[in-house]
Amino acid sequence: MKRLSILIVILVANIALAACGAGTETATSSTTTPMPQIFVAEGHLVPQSNLTLAILVRGKVAEILVSKGEEVKAGQVLVSLADREQAQASLEGAKLEQLVANQAYDQLLRTTNLAHAQAWQAYINAQQFRAASERAWEKLDLTTIKDAISASQADVNARKVDLEDAQKEFNKYKDLEENNTTRKDAEDKLTIARNNYNEALRKLDEATNKRDVLRAALDTALAVEAEAKRSYENTQSGADPDALALLEARLGATDALVAASQSLLDSYELKAPMDGSIAEINLTVGQQTGPETWAVILADFSQWYVDTSDLSELDVVKVEVGQQVEVTADALPGQTMTGIVEEISNTPKNQAGDILYTIHIRLQEVDARLRWGMTVEVTFPEK
Repeated sequence: MKRLSILIVILVANIALAACGAGTETATSSTTTPMPQIFVAEGHLVPQSNLTLAILVRGKVAEILVSKGEEVKAGQVLVSLADREQAQASLEGAKLEQLVANQAYDQLLRTTNLAHAQAWQAYINAQQFRAASERAWEKLDLTTIKDAISASQADVNARKVDLEDAQKEFNKYKDLEENNTTRKDAEDKLTIARNNYNEALRKLDEATNKRDVLRAALDTALAVEAEAKRSYENTQSGADPDALALLEARLGATDALVAASQSLLDSYELKAPMDGSIAEINLTVGQQTGPETWAVILADFSQWYVDTSDLSELDVVKVEVGQQVEVTADALPGQTMTGIVEEISNTPKNQAGDILYTIHIRLQEVDARLRWGMTVEVTFPEK
């Protein structure tokens, strides 16, 4: 409608000029200066920046520490929630874990020389244990032990046959009366055969252990020596890298836990992320709130801008960044302000089939009566 009004004014002016020219000499019309071409767009006032803030955890509003229209600084607490005890306890627990991890890490670095000396001593002891185990193994007469094991195994086999025969013999009479002489003789022979078989097994174990115990001791000594050597070599150039890596990982985990716990606790307070003015408050004390409800609108009114709302694709090509424009607010029809084009949107809006682009304009003169969202008319002189 405003664009139409401007066009009508221009048309009427042109008609008037034509009428005047009709009554004068033809030579006069050749000196008439053409009127400058302009086009008009509608827009709305916006502050330099604005943020709609919400509290990221659910809880009851304990305090609202600001009022509408109040100027605040970045980091200032705006709203505080109750029931933060559990979050506080989680933070204290995380800090304790962090302290313990730091102490362990410091102790590892502080005792590096002692750890190296202890690793060296352990390596020497392991070498001595391995040497003693080797000597004991080398003293063994493995041939004699092998023969003894074979003999013991043969005796076990024979005793097993005797046991099986005795069991078969007893089975013939086991259903007789317990005081039957034949049954008692068979049972006694079965007991003797079982004892002889168990004794043969024990002697086989003893013969085998003479070899296996020393072999196991030697294998253990070799493994202990290898581990002691690894620990000793790891501490030659400082703290054991494996232990250091483990403690560093533990420190990282506790640091992350403290950060997460602190973030959770901080979420019980809504803080201003920038300097600005409290435009709106959407909470009351005692109200249950959460991320789904906006709490405060914070705006920076130190500089006013205009965002156009109906500039078409035909006109946007006539605008360039840095261009000066005239702005008139509907609420202040007699006052014209100047502005500078700061940004031209790269993305279009499709409105009822029209392709529109937003122009962001910084006002150079600001009237104290201006309010956020007021409708304005922007006049663009054509380039």
